[in-house]
Amino acid sequence: MLEDTDGKVSREAMLQQAAQLAEGLRQIGVKPGDRVGFFADNSRRWIITDLALQLARAISVPRGTYTTQDEIAEIFRHADAGLVLVHDARRAERIEEVRDRVPSMGEVVCLDPQDAPGRTVDALIELGKGAASFGEQAAQVEADDIATIIYTSGTTGRPKGVVLTQANFAHQVRVLPDLFE
Repeated sequence: MLEDTDGKVSREAMLQQAAQLAEGLRQIGVKPGDRVGFFADNSRRWIITDLALQLARAISVPRGTYTTQDEIAEIFRHADAGLVLVHDARRAERIEEVRDRVPSMGEVVCLDPQDAPGRTVDALIELGKGAASFGEQAAQVEADDIATIIYTSGTTGRPKGVVLTQANFAHQVRVLPDLFE
């Protein structure tokens, strides 16, 4: 059971929401290999959304909300991000301010539904009701699928994208427990 500011939720409920969100993302046109900007901070909704992007076999391009306008514009432009998922209405406004510098940018979807100017993750979860289970969708994910492109901080120049595959994450899951024994 996970408990946060939104209350308690079971792992099973979170995985079901991730599966439904993945289907909702597919319904609005997200395809395997699509790069999705992810401008949000860690939260329950972030976890569900990140899992959903992996199930949809999309490529997450994450950045925390502390990121400057210039940096987020450069990263999302370089990554060729289409759909952009944002933490809340305030971040949606910030993203809209750089839209002209990110030609590939499409729809902006808010994780937090409060005061959201457009579509929300909750609406996409609703759209995806009746989706295949988390396990059934996860079985379709390939080891060579790109899971994410994480950008460096840029302290020695421009931020650089680091591509991580599902196999990279699987290796960590297998190896890290042994390091802590």
